[in-house]
Amino acid sequence: MKEKILVGQFLKPHGLKGGIKVRSFMATPKDLFSHTIFDEEGKVYKLETYGSPSPAETFYVWVNAGMTREEVEKLQGKELFMDRDLVGKLEKDEFFYEDLKGLDVYRQVDQKKIGTVFQVHNYGAGDILEIEALDGKKYMISFQNSSVPIIDLENNRIEIDDSDLL
Repeated sequence: MKEKILVGQFLKPHGLKGGIKVRSFMATPKDLFSHTIFDEEGKVYKLETYGSPSPAETFYVWVNAGMTREEVEKLQGKELFMDRDLVGKLEKDEFFYEDLKGLDVYRQVDQKKIGTVFQVHNYGAGDILEIEALDGKKYMISFQNSSVPIIDLENNRIEIDDSDLL
């Protein structure tokens, strides 16, 4: 298991006074503000929310008590993490995006390995697995029980019904 988990991402700057839109990947989106969060390099950010546009997992925030517009523009796209040990135990069919990345992907019908999980996305209509095939091409599949019926973290593998590949 990994020591940190992805919990959010800075999106676009908002306004002229140094605000920025942030997306929470947490099950309860507001929990993003209850923990110490940091970027890939370990820089810690203190977020103060001042609005919640649509969709519900996005927020307008001030960063570190008042960064300038120019400073927050440099944050756009940065991923936000928290210490994994601060998170409680997950339910049986719950997974962190980070735990799915790198899993071997097998076709359920013939147990043939077809690639690895490259990334997990959510554009607002549900989770999507991006799979990097053995030939280097990338494919996407809806992350639902019908498309991804087996997830086996202990054996580093998932099985998919590849008739749903996008």
